[in-house]
Amino acid sequence: MHKHSVRPSTSKKTVLIWLAPFAVTALLIGMIATLADIHGVSANQHRLVSIYPARTVPITPAEDDPLAVEVGVQFSVSQPGSVVGVRYYKSAQNRGTHVGSLWSESGVRLAAATFTRESSTGWQTVRFAQPVGLIPGTTYVASYHTSTGYYAQQQWAFAAQATVGNSTIRATRGVYDYGMGGFPHSTWHDAAYYVDVLFQPNGHGPTPSITPPSTSSAPPSTDAAAPSTPHRPTTSSSTQPPTSQAGTTPAPSQPPSTGTGSTPTTFPGPSNTGVPKGTELSPYTGPCTIKTATAITAKIVSCDPLTVAAGSVQISDSRLGRIDVESSGSASIQDSEIDAGHDYAAAAGQRNLTLQRVNAHGGDHSVQCSENCVVQDSWLHGQYLPSDGAWHLNAYISNGGHNVVLRHNTLSCDARPNSVGGGCSGDASIFGDFSSNSDYLFDGNLFVANIGVSYCLYAGYDPSKSYGTSVTNIVVKNNVFQRGGNGKCGDYGPVTSFQSRASGNIWTNNKWDDGTAVTP
Repeated sequence: MHKHSVRPSTSKKTVLIWLAPFAVTALLIGMIATLADIHGVSANQHRLVSIYPARTVPITPAEDDPLAVEVGVQFSVSQPGSVVGVRYYKSAQNRGTHVGSLWSESGVRLAAATFTRESSTGWQTVRFAQPVGLIPGTTYVASYHTSTGYYAQQQWAFAAQATVGNSTIRATRGVYDYGMGGFPHSTWHDAAYYVDVLFQPNGHGPTPSITPPSTSSAPPSTDAAAPSTPHRPTTSSSTQPPTSQAGTTPAPSQPPSTGTGSTPTTFPGPSNTGVPKGTELSPYTGPCTIKTATAITAKIVSCDPLTVAAGSVQISDSRLGRIDVESSGSASIQDSEIDAGHDYAAAAGQRNLTLQRVNAHGGDHSVQCSENCVVQDSWLHGQYLPSDGAWHLNAYISNGGHNVVLRHNTLSCDARPNSVGGGCSGDASIFGDFSSNSDYLFDGNLFVANIGVSYCLYAGYDPSKSYGTSVTNIVVKNNVFQRGGNGKCGDYGPVTSFQSRASGNIWTNNKWDDGTAVTP
């Protein structure tokens, strides 16, 4: 990573000697204006600071990706001040309307504005209606949405904990989110997307309150609304504790507030899943294989995996790695984070499992279940796909089973496909590989559109599978499917393998995120 510096052009001394005093003054004013223009601001605001020097040219000005996407940068500042706007580097193919946003680390939109009078290429700038005050050392995200893709990119810009910026403002991660425009959370190849901010340190312009007003720069109606947070227990107002495996946990995303019909629904995400803010965690010192009834509260569980061989285990307000429940055991997990890391295994499985308000990520699947599972109000996302692995990933998967309920979850298989055949099968998949499938309820979930997902839902019927024709009592109702960039949620469609004529199978009131009906 090369550090950038910007220096004013120097003039030949012999020329300056012969200039009249008024000409010297004019030249100095011009130099000041040039310095101001370098950072995309006027001369009386030349104290604005950005991550990238103004004349930075991207390594890849136009990534070959035509899908609608929100791309951004995670950053922090070292001194008090405010963000007055955002900017991004534009390629000629990146056409259409662009909306810039500033977000809190938890996914609350602090400000938004639509870019106007854009040039065909190069850096584009937009200012917010009001500046937004920042707290030094706190993480924020700046982003913009493009409906046509072809965004600028530099892969591996943030590899090995590299940063971009200067002593005032420093970027630590590039993030993205495919779809209509929501909080960007995913990362890929440690890439940077040449998104930037205009930061004004205090003492150089009006200083706003560091608590943004509730009416700050409302986003356009096509964007996701800021999430609401249901009541949850909390012990303080401090920020979310850091993840247990730095560098492996995706930045959190906020799924959109959308709805089925006229009643809006806020789906699970970082603000309403995982360990409640302010919870003080201590190390778990119990066994990694549990054989008796056990309660685990406010712990960091470092077992890989935590195996429930027997007995009933209650886990709450905790952070853990993989958990595997065997046939003689059961586990109920609430208000917790499950991080499978870089593992070829599910974050949570395989039976007798209840998850509520859980943030599950890492591994090849977020949840894998064969029988007796309830997943509710949870966020399944951030699967791990190595560059050399032909893995097939899912947010939820069953290879045969029964008695499963998935109610009001955000289901997102968001690992981008690699070059050796690995990628996402679906947000939720039922396959008849090892036994028949029966008694499944998918009720009120959000199926998230991501690049490389074949279908957002595989509903079980597949004659090529050993038990693929034995699919009964599959109920799919009240779910929302994101259209995504291609309008189909998955690469080929929202759902496949749903057999409407099979005994007990029901499909009702499932809609796109624009409110129109989805048919299998």
